[in-house]
Amino acid sequence: MTRDSENLLEIIEARREELVELAQALIRFPTINPPGEAYQPCAEFIGRRLGARGFAVNYVRAAGTPGDSERYPRINVIARREGAAAGRCVHFNSHIDVVQTGAGWTLDPFAAVIRDGKIANYHPYPPTPWNANPRDIYGTPGPYEDAVQNTPIFEENGPDKFKGIDIMRAVRSFDPCLPCGVHMYLGNGKVLETHHSPMFGLQP
Repeated sequence: MTRDSENLLEIIEARREELVELAQALIRFPTINPPGEAYQPCAEFIGRRLGARGFAVNYVRAAGTPGDSERYPRINVIARREGAAAGRCVHFNSHIDVVQTGAGWTLDPFAAVIRDGKIANYHPYPPTPWNANPRDIYGTPGPYEDAVQNTPIFEENGPDKFKGIDIMRAVRSFDPCLPCGVHMYLGNGKVLETHHSPMFGLQP
């Protein structure tokens, strides 16, 4: 570990309580999408924190986009802070909405209760569940599907017609561990290939 990395971890550890309180505050905004609740108060909370730290803050409503309405306005926070000298720009982009909570919770999912020094029932999700989703609630193709749809693929054409793209390479470019979970569907119940990939190493 480099000294810079050690310094960063020391700073994070020194601000542990502040970071936990920030995570709790953000979790307590029930920004459930759909329908798009609590976007505005959450965005304003983030904007106030950034403004207090020297950022110029603007709120932009995504008017006219799917899901935006007078009752559930889609508010975006855009914050910028100029550097002291010309150079590269550091850009962070994230979202503030969450999916439906579903059933079976033993705690209020938005209570952000602390247990054993951690936020109980807090489940961060990597981008793969969204990237791998064929369609979102608005019918928009997910990134994996959008990258390969309407495009000839090797698996359809065979070695005698070597053209198109390798669908597994396309998926692996998003997530190197996911191709073993990819299913190719050509319609009309046709099975292209069936493979079993063991979870913990190869088997004869």
